Amino acid sequence: MTGNRTSFAILITLVLSVAVARAGLAQTTGSIEGTLIDSSGAVLPGAAIEARGASLQGIRSATTDGRGSYRLPALPPGIYTVKGSLAGFTTVEKTAYVSLDSTATVNLSLELSAEAKVLVTGEAPVIDLSSTTTGSSYTAKVLERMSIGRNYADIVLSQPGVNTDTSQNLAGLGDRVVNVALYGSTSLENLYMIDGINTTNVIRGFQGKAINP
Repeated sequence: MTGNRTSFAILITLVLSVAVARAGLAQTTGSIEGTLIDSSGAVLPGAAIEARGASLQGIRSATTDGRGSYRLPALPPGIYTVKGSLAGFTTVEKTAYVSLDSTATVNLSLELSAEAKVLVTGEAPVIDLSSTTTGSSYTAKVLERMSIGRNYADIVLSQPGVNTDTSQNLAGLGDRVVNVALYGSTSLENLYMIDGINTTNVIRGFQGKAINP
């Protein structure tokens, strides 16, 4: 009989110890829970939840389940910032106060993001396969360092594939005319454009306008 009383006393002691331990745990923490929905009221599963607070070291995180619900247990009492985010939606934050042995409810509503980003990367090819046009650009600094005589059009002779056209007799025109052949063509087939204006000679296809250097 004494043995039964002893076993019963030990059992009572263990039950009380577990109850006290659970009560002690419940009195030192709280939790946050809630649901994430979109603007139409539909639940959002797979959304990321983060909670930050001065009484918490680091970040407590969770993911909403198939019903759009989440729960952050065992949080020290204090003020928390709860953030919800999901790809394609705006990020939303709310403030929650967690007290001892209590659950703070924080429901979040995310809006569709109206921002669209298009990122195009790549390098321009050395050869433009979509065009048959060839040419070169010369800056003012380049022209200052090159000997191009008294005629601005002398710079054309620096372009690959350009040579002096010896088939045309332009005697008497002096340095006012640049007589060039481009890739085998004659100087009569050239077209001179200055600021979008055709300055080709009206009689023959050579330079028809001289400009003060």
